[in-house]
Amino acid sequence: MKATIFTFLLLMLGTIAFAQAPKDGAIMSADDYALSVNAGRSVSTTVRIERSKRFSKVKFQTPVVSKSIDGLSFAITETGTADEFTLTVKADANAASDTYNFLVEMPGKWSSKVPSILMSLQVEGNTGAVSSKN
Repeated sequence: MKATIFTFLLLMLGTIAFAQAPKDGAIMSADDYALSVNAGRSVSTTVRIERSKRFSKVKFQTPVVSKSIDGLSFAITETGTADEFTLTVKADANAASDTYNFLVEMPGKWSSKVPSILMSLQVEGNTGAVSSKN
């Protein structure tokens, strides 16, 4: 319970801190930082990059998820709108019921100018599976 409340507070602070356009570099934001999915299903949210004026012409790579988690698969695809991506998380049918935290980050040479975003995923369903969090 305490971990869930702490995660929620971190996510809210991140949302408030990054609500404005950056003065330098860029920031990522998501429509929803706390996702929920049933085992065997998938959930999606939109991830956006907000650029400073100085970085208006920089070609960023597609963001990536920082780590792999057993029973979950992550895909980030371009939406066709500039600086907008769809993050889709699929929980396998045997995914353990638990809350997982992960980072969405910018790969490559601009990673230091684009802070990562912390997200969480609540998986509901398979209570017989064992969580293997890292």
